[in-house]
Amino acid sequence: MSDSSEPVLWTLPASTPTVTARKDQLGLGSEGILATPGALDPALLPESSTGAALRLDPAVPDAEEYLRNAAARIDPTLRVTTFRVVERDRRYASLQTGLLVGGTATMALIAASLLIAQIEQLRERRRALAVLVALGTRRSTLAWSVLWQSAVPVVLGTALSVVGGLTLGTLMLDMVGKPLADGWVFLPFAGTGMAMVTLVTLVSMPPLWRMTRPDGLRAE
Repeated sequence: MSDSSEPVLWTLPASTPTVTARKDQLGLGSEGILATPGALDPALLPESSTGAALRLDPAVPDAEEYLRNAAARIDPTLRVTTFRVVERDRRYASLQTGLLVGGTATMALIAASLLIAQIEQLRERRRALAVLVALGTRRSTLAWSVLWQSAVPVVLGTALSVVGGLTLGTLMLDMVGKPLADGWVFLPFAGTGMAMVTLVTLVSMPPLWRMTRPDGLRAE
């Protein structure tokens, strides 16, 4: 309708395509007729809305501010909305990879020291282990005890690290106004810790089996 309340009659060309309405970047759907000013005078439709999509050169500094200033000179009521494609910086990706590699290497060193300490303890308790087996204790029970001796400190340390790291990371992200994007990033580190415990236990089994033989009861 025009301002004089007279109907405006116009027809669509027969070749006008019919398409499915999609949501825009704001998540809003739009239905109706999309026409350019060359096809239909916007003054005939006072309730119509016009818009333009512009792509700015990211190499130009303050390009968004130039656009806002230009829009304000045309009409101070114009609204300028900026859309950005979120991309992951390669430096941050390489930093995360470096942390994963460094954490894995640290856990490997911990596992090596844990294995050495475990074998030393088995040697010190060689005679006691042989006596336990001679009295009817199953070797599988001793194997489970070795597993728990390796798993308990690693599980406790991993749990404390996960809770402390997530709490500190959440607080830091809250300070900069960023949401927590991936709360399961600790899973590779926790999985590596469990794998190290399993490896230490498996490597400790052959010495345990040798030390629980009857000849372990001999004393000099």
